[in-house]
Amino acid sequence: MHELISETNIEWKEEYGIGVEGIDSDHQELFRIVRRLFIANQQPNRTQWAAEEGIKYLRMYTIKHFDREEQFMREIAYRDIKRHLVQHRIFRDKVVPRMESHLHHSRFSKEAMDKFLDIMRMWLNRHILIHDKALGWISQSPAEM
Repeated sequence: MHELISETNIEWKEEYGIGVEGIDSDHQELFRIVRRLFIANQQPNRTQWAAEEGIKYLRMYTIKHFDREEQFMREIAYRDIKRHLVQHRIFRDKVVPRMESHLHHSRFSKEAMDKFLDIMRMWLNRHILIHDKALGWISQSPAEM
């Protein structure tokens, strides 16, 4: 699979949008935050700050954004809602806490932060640009596609 988002290319593009203002706005903000974290991680003595800010933001984001997205899925009677909800729960309840624990136990090492950012990049590529994008396609009428 060709990944659109790389360590050197974390820019939101309109084509990534699903056509739902609140969800697209949330995704744009996540792109901005991840880009800032990659930049901060490249600066000496910024790894711990970047990690702490990243995890704090991610905890808030998964609550607010996942609620918004899940409500939208219910509104459009999304057929694959159960699988999508499982992805959200795993990310929110397992992946984020494990990343946070790993960062703390490693004392915010560069290697742990690199792993955290790699997971975030994979989330952008695989969840947002594939699974969330499908929500936009499904919610559009055939004339809009």
